[in-house]
Amino acid sequence: MISELFVSQKERMYIEYYPFAENLNPKLHNIILEKAVNYDIGARMTEWKEGFSIKEFKLIGDWVFQILDSFQELDFDPIFKLRLKDLWGQYYNKGDYQVKHHHNPHYWSFVYYVNVPKRSAPLVFTNSNKKVFPKPGMLVVFPSYLYHHVPKHKCEEIRSVVSGNFVYTIDWQKEKMRVR
Repeated sequence: MISELFVSQKERMYIEYYPFAENLNPKLHNIILEKAVNYDIGARMTEWKEGFSIKEFKLIGDWVFQILDSFQELDFDPIFKLRLKDLWGQYYNKGDYQVKHHHNPHYWSFVYYVNVPKRSAPLVFTNSNKKVFPKPGMLVVFPSYLYHHVPKHKCEEIRSVVSGNFVYTIDWQKEKMRVR
């Protein structure tokens, strides 16, 4: 059951746990260590869209899609289709961090925690200073406009995540039918 972290009307975050994390996470961690060769400000990451070609990443992306798709409100206009736009992996060595940023113009963003040593750096939502302390298999979903950052990772063991961004696109066929 997904739980909502309600900080304010504008800051809603959701947490869920992947039921097969114990089996999937070691595979994901090894893939991230192998593929994350790009330095992104304070940590190593894969290419933004590299996860689409990796079945283990796709499992997470599809699972998150199902969760987000269940959020659709009854009055949501059906011409809009939810689509996963970016899917990547990232890891943090001791001293690595992530600066304050957001994921606009996307609609939803997520972080799925793969390898999480004890006392790992939290995900911090900058405006509210809400801290989410990660656990293996934890998913955090949040509106993409929320500023967030990760303080310096102080553990010797590597912290790894799978992240992604969702957008809404327009189903032009449905729009054409509606206009007639």
